[in-house]
Amino acid sequence: MKVYNHETNERVTDYIGCWYPQQTKAQPIHLYLSNDGDVTIEHDPNIGGGVSSDVWHRRALSFTLNGSIYTEEEAGAMIEEYAELCDKLVDSYEERWNGNNYVGYWDEELEQILMDKIQRDSTESVLFFDSEGMMDEESEVEE
Repeated sequence: MKVYNHETNERVTDYIGCWYPQQTKAQPIHLYLSNDGDVTIEHDPNIGGGVSSDVWHRRALSFTLNGSIYTEEEAGAMIEEYAELCDKLVDSYEERWNGNNYVGYWDEELEQILMDKIQRDSTESVLFFDSEGMMDEESEVEE
């Protein structure tokens, strides 16, 4: 599948996003925050909404962004914008045994602030998937 810029109609190769064959829409994009402070923005590899064991046990946090595709530059800018809040969240992290698993605990107020900020600030990118040409690698954007 090819990816293009809305504004220039130029093909883009440095993007974060994924549209699996036979799916009706692109995978959601998430900001992931691990308990060791690693922050990444990437597409959700799970079809149908599954989550990793770290997210399930809250040893990492996952926040859904509003767009389905971003340039590497846009993702880097978002990570920089949220870095201070992410650092505070990591400082608040505790891991405890719940009788079955080690489970993560984060400052709920900070987590809500970050979630609200991401939902307010993240918007669709200038990129788009050429879904019309999904099966035809030679398709081009019509001008």
